[in-house]
Amino acid sequence: MSPKPGLSSRIKVESSRLYPSAPIFARELIEDTIICGYPIPKGTTCLVEVFHLHRDEDVFPNPEVFDPDRFLPENSIHRHSFAYVPFSAGPRNCIVHSLPIYTAGHRKCNTLKEARK
Repeated sequence: MSPKPGLSSRIKVESSRLYPSAPIFARELIEDTIICGYPIPKGTTCLVEVFHLHRDEDVFPNPEVFDPDRFLPENSIHRHSFAYVPFSAGPRNCIVHSLPIYTAGHRKCNTLKEARK
């Protein structure tokens, strides 16, 4: 069993859920598929609206509420791994997907240093 993510980590993830850095991303289908009963041919470019995906009430109850605890393991165990994709997903996800996490930590350190002055 993995340890629970800390509150700071959950706050960063929940912030990225509500305000994704890439609210839309595109993917080209590599095979014919059916989406909601509609045939979509190979080669079609599909847009994924992350902003709306992260506000799906079936996946994230009370989606407009800022709730870092929704990312506790016991609250996300049945959630699809691609339900939360603030930086795209899969092999072509954003190469700077960790940047907001690191910069938030950097900002916190700078704030603490300024507070000590």
